Amino acid sequence: MKKNRDTFQDFLWIIIAVVFVIFLMVIWNYPLSAQTIVKKYDGVHKIRIDGSHPDHLGKGYVFLCGGGFVVQDWGVCNIWKYMAVADGDVSFRVGYSTALFYPTLSAVYKGVDDCAIALQQIQMTCQQYGVHPDSIYLCGTSAGGIVAMQLAYAKGYDVAGILNGWGAIVKINDLQKNNVPVLNIGTVTDKTVPPDCGQSFGVNVCGQNAIYQRLLMLGIPTDQWMIDGYKHGMQPKDIEYNWRIENCFNLFKKFIK
Repeated sequence: MKKNRDTFQDFLWIIIAVVFVIFLMVIWNYPLSAQTIVKKYDGVHKIRIDGSHPDHLGKGYVFLCGGGFVVQDWGVCNIWKYMAVADGDVSFRVGYSTALFYPTLSAVYKGVDDCAIALQQIQMTCQQYGVHPDSIYLCGTSAGGIVAMQLAYAKGYDVAGILNGWGAIVKINDLQKNNVPVLNIGTVTDKTVPPDCGQSFGVNVCGQNAIYQRLLMLGIPTDQWMIDGYKHGMQPKDIEYNWRIENCFNLFKKFIK
């Protein structure tokens, strides 16, 4: 009986040792800098920073979520965040103001103004997280795509590139005000944000295809992936949904090389 108890204790110590080694490996490969850092950029709204690596400077992706300026839908941007961090890059997820009940043009502009403050802070402090100031990219879905386009082309912020995921721009002529490369992604039959010019919840916007065509005319680097048979946001969430979402970010990485 004593022999069995001693054997069990020896086995238990082996398990503890193995768990401790695994713990050390995790700490070594995923240091504290890889944990999410949360900053309030205006006293209310947050920037969530993942993948920080202050030892060297690389790319940083600013993710701006969709939700129609009414809610914050982080589903797609969270997938892209994980992909960015897995590549050794830094993710900045920026929250912003939303309308109380229904999206309006004023809600659009308020969200853009919020994110302008956040982007200024990111540009000023990015090096302490391991991001080169010339390697900041905006990635937005739906409302977040509108924010990204407005920041670069209506407000004139210089960034390295934009992933416009089923988003739009309010005034198409603003595309003459900057020269930021844009990859436009959307669906041909989108009824929420029109691929061309039209209305989205009563707000006049010009969508992915309209942006692509105008940027081509202006000689600004651009490309697009417009697919048929799906709804806004690459819906529905069928068996290939995750592949479509991941492919969006993979296409962007190729676009900015």
